[in-house]
Amino acid sequence: MYKPLTLIVLLLTSSFTVLDVSSIDVSIEETGEETPRPMAINYIPFKEVATIVIDEKDDKMMISYSLLSKDKEDFRIPDSLEAKILGTEKIVSIVYTSEDNCALGVLNATCILINIPLKEIKEEIEITDSYDPETGIGYKEMQKTAREIGDSIIDDINQALAINVEYHSVVALTDYDLTDEDAAVLSVVYTMYDLPAKLLYNMLILQNITDEIRMAAGFFNHAKDLTADENSEFKFSMIVEPTRILYSLHLSVISSDNEIDFNNFSPIDLLRVDELNRSKLFADGFYPLNSIVNVIIFSERELQVLKTNSEVIASIGNANELQKNGWYFISSKSDSDDGINKLDLRYLFGKTNSVSKQQLLLSIIPIVEDVKPIEISEWLPVGVKSPAPNFEREFGTITGLYEEIGSPKKNYTYTWGMELIRGIPDKITSNIDLGLPEDAKIIKGDETELLVFYLLVPNTGDTSAAFYPQYSKMYDGKDRIFDSLTHEFKNPTGWSEECLVNPVMIQPGQQKLMKLCFEIPKDADHFKIVTLLPYYNDPRSDSAIGGYYDIVAMFDRLGIGEDALPQPAEETNQGGGCLIATATFGSEMAPQVQLLRELRDNTVLQTESGSAFMTGFNQFYYSFSPYIADYERENPAFKETVKLALTPLLTSLTLLQ
Repeated sequence: MYKPLTLIVLLLTSSFTVLDVSSIDVSIEETGEETPRPMAINYIPFKEVATIVIDEKDDKMMISYSLLSKDKEDFRIPDSLEAKILGTEKIVSIVYTSEDNCALGVLNATCILINIPLKEIKEEIEITDSYDPETGIGYKEMQKTAREIGDSIIDDINQALAINVEYHSVVALTDYDLTDEDAAVLSVVYTMYDLPAKLLYNMLILQNITDEIRMAAGFFNHAKDLTADENSEFKFSMIVEPTRILYSLHLSVISSDNEIDFNNFSPIDLLRVDELNRSKLFADGFYPLNSIVNVIIFSERELQVLKTNSEVIASIGNANELQKNGWYFISSKSDSDDGINKLDLRYLFGKTNSVSKQQLLLSIIPIVEDVKPIEISEWLPVGVKSPAPNFEREFGTITGLYEEIGSPKKNYTYTWGMELIRGIPDKITSNIDLGLPEDAKIIKGDETELLVFYLLVPNTGDTSAAFYPQYSKMYDGKDRIFDSLTHEFKNPTGWSEECLVNPVMIQPGQQKLMKLCFEIPKDADHFKIVTLLPYYNDPRSDSAIGGYYDIVAMFDRLGIGEDALPQPAEETNQGGGCLIATATFGSEMAPQVQLLRELRDNTVLQTESGSAFMTGFNQFYYSFSPYIADYERENPAFKETVKLALTPLLTSLTLLQ
């Protein structure tokens, strides 16, 4: 695992480099036609990051909260100090830390480390001529030069941070995992009495954190709570760039012997909070890149994300994608020669201000050649989103539901304890209140449609029961929730259909019809009907009339005799689409699949001609792709053949991008 001092520099600089507002494409194609304007991304320099780093090989884990800014005013750094640091060209970073053994020969002390590249010092003429790395001749001269640089600014640092450190030594840092001498760093070490992280954090709050940041809470409060751990470590860093400085406050805890179930993994469990709340600085406006949850896993195994409970953000270069709250995948491959693989995931809040344990849930599994993972798309029709957080919070996984009914792909109906009317069964003609029922149908409108159907509801209890249409709701394939339409509500669309509002009273041993109506958009399909079952009072119920909600029917448009809708880009991107590539590379989260989706969504579908092409292509592609994907899962040799065929195409697309 990386040493802590190294890791903080790597993490903080990458957070600003990868997620920078300047890299976001908010341009509008000039076609002469009026097009929707992308949502404007607001900018302030302050950011907050929650990080989890897991090293499987060494059985170590670090959790941390970081507050970062490139504005010195956020940390009350004097103009004179920033100017002096930037004017001293050789300094690359300054670290103020409570870390144990912050440098060789330092015990039980709080440290300031001023870091200078060895190469910069060697470029001094008198040192270059006399330095011999084999004998060490000239090293003392380099130490002397490094100390002179450190001493030139240490008094200003003491004053700015209200501390009093004194010179200790100059050491060559090995924390940066250096492999060559020219990349080595000399660290000028200054120390004072040992103080715990909690006290150092509170001192910095009083001296250097603005009231605006303190009162806005967010990760600032989460970091403060973490200082209650006696093993917590404090760092305040100044990372020097050519024209400015990245300031960062960092609280962390490193632990061992952690048992982590990656198959059902939520970072919230490890970050020691019930819910992650953003700073209120980001409440008024659209700041998608200012709060980040970063999960990094170092492993000898190559890992992949099988599924998530949030959206997958295909590209941070697209402002519309950033409206989602979900995961963005940086990398999932080895970044070194030691065979250690790195999985790097980042959660963005989009337009939301908090995130729960359930929303952050991940399923991470190893990539194993010739072993078939449990594919999400294997059980789901095209256009059904998985994970489906809205539905799954109440009724279990969407994949489990479709597996229960036999994994249909289209033209299906299924009911639990009730009957969806498709024709007029003889057994209901004797107790009809509403006249002869019609088959389930969808009434077409200009902008919206009305889904209308009857459920034949039995009462198997020993007392009368009331079913309330207004206590019914529907989830579609996109995991959107629709309330039933009744005449209690204003009906601006002017549907002429009569929809029930009064409860249906059913005597014991009897059955009656309940008519339900749902106003839906034209792209809705794969309907799951949920209603309040009144047979007994249940402690899970939030209804004043008792009972509990449960799913009673599910069907698609074809199942009720309607024409199938073409799957739009948004829909295929959510749960289906790229079926062949998904089967080939093992997961819909695989980088190759994400590349294809990003090309489709951010390039092809951004033009009218591209959208028209995709409509026709989808009809052709989905006529055969499910069968090829299924055959790939059954035949590893065929799967490898497809992979060989796709690889040159993907390489070309990568180069084009």
